[in-house]
Amino acid sequence: MAQCQIEPAAAYSFPRGPAPVEDRRMSLATKCRETAAYSAQMRGAAKSRGAAAAAAREFLLCENHSQLVSQVDRELVEEGWSGVLVTQPQFLA
Repeated sequence: MAQCQIEPAAAYSFPRGPAPVEDRRMSLATKCRETAAYSAQMRGAAKSRGAAAAAAREFLLCENHSQLVSQVDRELVEEGWSGVLVTQPQFLA
């Protein structure tokens, strides 16, 4: 089965600079070698706080990172950085 793609997903979807995700940069930059269990559609991060015009891409994530992405997504919405960026992760059959 495919490996978790948290590293390219983080580079593509999470904004840089002051944001709730900033303190997670080190762990997100570490390449995960876990088996992917979920797929998630993620929008690209824009330079401003909006990502409405960004295209969505699909990434495969392990169970732990799919939960982390969902948590970070909630925090980005709570902090006013964006609307929902991630669809609910779908279990890989």
